[in-house]
Amino acid sequence: MQPINEAASILRKKALACLVIALVAAGTWWPRIQGPIDLRWDGGAYYILGTSLAQGEGYRMLSEPGSIPSSLHPPLLPVLVAALQLSLGTSDHVVVGHALRLGIALASVGYAVSIFLLLGAYLPRTYAFVAACLAVLPPQYVYFSDAFYAETLFALFTVLFFIFNRHRTSTACFLLSGLCAVLAYEARTAGIALLAAWVADCLFRKEFKRAGIAILISAVPVLTWTGWIKAVESSAEYQRPSYAYQTAPYLYFNVSYAKNMFQLADPFSPELGPFTASTLIKRVRSNVAALPMNIGQAVSNWAASPHIALPLALLVFAGMVLQMVRKQYLMIFYLTLSLAAVCLTPFEKQYVRYLIPLYPFFALALFQVLALFVREPRISATLLPTFSRSILVTTVVVVMSWQAFAGVRSLYSLNHDDVAYEQAGRDVKYKLFHYAPLGTAFDEGLEWLKGNSQSMDMIAATDPQWTYLRTGRKAVLPPFELNGEKAQHLIDTVPVKYLIAETKPQRLGLGAYYRFTSALLRENPLHWDLVWSSSDRSMVIYRRTDFMQGPERPE
Repeated sequence: MQPINEAASILRKKALACLVIALVAAGTWWPRIQGPIDLRWDGGAYYILGTSLAQGEGYRMLSEPGSIPSSLHPPLLPVLVAALQLSLGTSDHVVVGHALRLGIALASVGYAVSIFLLLGAYLPRTYAFVAACLAVLPPQYVYFSDAFYAETLFALFTVLFFIFNRHRTSTACFLLSGLCAVLAYEARTAGIALLAAWVADCLFRKEFKRAGIAILISAVPVLTWTGWIKAVESSAEYQRPSYAYQTAPYLYFNVSYAKNMFQLADPFSPELGPFTASTLIKRVRSNVAALPMNIGQAVSNWAASPHIALPLALLVFAGMVLQMVRKQYLMIFYLTLSLAAVCLTPFEKQYVRYLIPLYPFFALALFQVLALFVREPRISATLLPTFSRSILVTTVVVVMSWQAFAGVRSLYSLNHDDVAYEQAGRDVKYKLFHYAPLGTAFDEGLEWLKGNSQSMDMIAATDPQWTYLRTGRKAVLPPFELNGEKAQHLIDTVPVKYLIAETKPQRLGLGAYYRFTSALLRENPLHWDLVWSSSDRSMVIYRRTDFMQGPERPE
């Protein structure tokens, strides 16, 4: 009877811990549960692709001239959008966007609880509880989960994969782990690292029959998506696009990851020239050097200083070595392949986003080292007394917690901005992170365009998907061209009638392409008239003076 009572007590404690973790995760959403999820940038692209699916138009960027098929974004999030639009009977981004916000909030709760269940299999319950709570508190997680990006769902399916894989002797759990790996890949193509790690683990265990099954399951989504990309890139509309630079390697939402990353040295600086072997070496070297800092920030705060981030990263690396000693090969395979994939990209500024789904595995490695310090009897008490060990663990946990709380408090107090605009005849008000002042000015400009442009007018803007969702007008990125004369020729092939431009440069966000729009306007003053300016002068709209309907066909 005693073992039964003890098992029931453990179960109750686990259930209570799950409940508290769920409340913590839900609590991070309480101040931001109103309004649609952030549909700027990639979120807008996912939404537009989902709308295309729901309307029976195929997998197309409806915001683009010619509605070009997409070869960048895998289909899981667009399918979710399409399902919600069909079930709600509307494509209104305010209505459907709110449903998406509620859905991602539930996924965040599931993600935090899943981390506890996974880490609890390797760590003392208290450590797993702390790691799970800290997963949803850092500002980087709060910010990116508030946008319709793939990170939350990708991370959830990844953790579920490892939970099911722990019970891999069961055929059902083995297949469920495969399903989770496939769903992770359908959320983000970075999930190919998870599929590869799954196959490698089966081979390493000499489970050749299961390795064959894993290869077969993995091959279906990978070959299907690869085949789709090839079909899109060989299609007539891709080979002969609607405007001259529609399939240029730098136009990231119209081309595949492979074309975007491996045709130019830097897709955001095309003037640096083509991708070469020396480019790859420099890219990887730079990315590897940046990893420790970024990993330390991934388990604390995206703005953590080096004297905080680097020691935390050292603990993570020590934990990975410990996992190798303990033969936890699957996690090592996954982390190694994921970090290798990150190091191949030219997007170091996006590391904070790429590493969010790896937090559970960084945290596991870090806490395994801390648990070793406290609980391992072979560590000499004279070398590291019990009291000192406890102080060390407490200090690390306090530093991680403080960094997370301080970061998210700053995010809410300084950068949780009011959003207000008119959509479909009603006033819409909610809050988004890092929206003002440029986001406010941008929406002011979109309001002006809704009342002063025609439905067939083409617009160039640095967030064309949001422009399309707000105005219903087709919208494109301005060409990434520093030669103003060439930029003018390229934009004439769209043809663009209105250009939304920023008046100051920024490292990220709406002002990131200022150097391209400023060159275009500076070198072609007779072609553009200033017709609108935001109240704070941060955003302006120019109209083409000699506009003629009908694009030149690109050569």
